[in-house]
Amino acid sequence: MDWHRLAKALILGDDHRIHEREARILRREMLTDRVVDREETKFLLELHRAANAVDPVFDEFFCQVVKKAILQDGVVNDEEARWLRKVLLVDNKITPREVRLLEEIHQEARKVEGEFAALYREFVPARKA
Repeated sequence: MDWHRLAKALILGDDHRIHEREARILRREMLTDRVVDREETKFLLELHRAANAVDPVFDEFFCQVVKKAILQDGVVNDEEARWLRKVLLVDNKITPREVRLLEEIHQEARKVEGEFAALYREFVPARKA
């Protein structure tokens, strides 16, 4: 039995949505050890991609996990920026929460390389002075 596939099917259900209940359970269980590792991040990404819709609780948790993964060393290198682009544009659109994620990463990073700077300029509206 593929436990990974079973868990995904149970979370998404027949409607292929991640509801608040499932989102809260995921967050609670994944944060039991206070660390979301690469395997868990990959699982969240697969869920996010497979879902037709996600509850804001899941969206917030997902964005926090992605941000933590990207900012692990404080630098957003080009490889991480390309990965982030693929994560955010999996459905060829970017949500307001994802724009806010880009803003948060930009503000919290010690350094960003060119690929992230381009991604940021592409999706974050210029602020008027």
